[in-house]
Amino acid sequence: AGLMRFDGTNQVRWTRQQGLPSDDTGAVAVSPDGDIWVVVGADGVLRFDGTNFFRLTHKDGLPAGTITSISVTPDGRVWFGTDQGVVARYDGRSFTYFDMSSDATGRQRNDANREVWDIHQGPDGAVWFGTSDRLWRFEEDTFQEYSSADGLPADGVNSLMAAKDGSLTVLLAGTNGMARFDGQRFRSNTVPFVVNAMAPAQDGIILAALASAPPARARFAILQGATILGIVTNSSGPPGGEFQCLAGASLTSASDWAVWAGTASNGVVRFTGTFGRTT
Repeated sequence: AGLMRFDGTNQVRWTRQQGLPSDDTGAVAVSPDGDIWVVVGADGVLRFDGTNFFRLTHKDGLPAGTITSISVTPDGRVWFGTDQGVVARYDGRSFTYFDMSSDATGRQRNDANREVWDIHQGPDGAVWFGTSDRLWRFEEDTFQEYSSADGLPADGVNSLMAAKDGSLTVLLAGTNGMARFDGQRFRSNTVPFVVNAMAPAQDGIILAALASAPPARARFAILQGATILGIVTNSSGPPGGEFQCLAGASLTSASDWAVWAGTASNGVVRFTGTFGRTT
């Protein structure tokens, strides 16, 4: 359906008529300067400054394969992850490639099942990658890998979230497991549902989009560690339209929070409130 922007009152849509090369858009990220980076079509990425679209393709150095994740770090560099186990770092002029199966990561593998599902930078500047078979940490041109041999409860990691204390929470693909990594060890939490995505709220609260839950209208859970503080069910639209992605943002005070949730077929939903201990 193209690219959408909502400012709280008005919704603006960009399609082919406004210069978008394709209405088929994928992963999206916002840079510190406000530019939007978005996957478009099968083999391209756009940077949008609010007025003009600038396109990158394989001819410009974009890695081969489907771009499955994008992240922009505070220094303005853009990271791309692909379905072929390659991550690329773009500094605005050129790309640097890292193959998850190469000598650069200290591991040689021949299988092709190594999609990069999420990219996240922690408060210490290290960049984390969640892939279909393990967790990676990148710092100063050095990769470190974590798998079940290192205590990761399951190898596939499809979502990452770093906290201010330096810990990292991961979602374990295809399971009802979450794990917290404190830099030394993994502590697993098992929740009674499969989670699609997560987003931070205030005071260490985690908002988790549910892939399955007993209530038909259940959409996301409010968690503190493995403790369920509440399950939000009063979202608009027909029952069963599960959330695929979440994003959270602080409002006017530390106790007020907004949550944006995207669905597979039922549009976008916005919640506001206090997602804390008393919820």
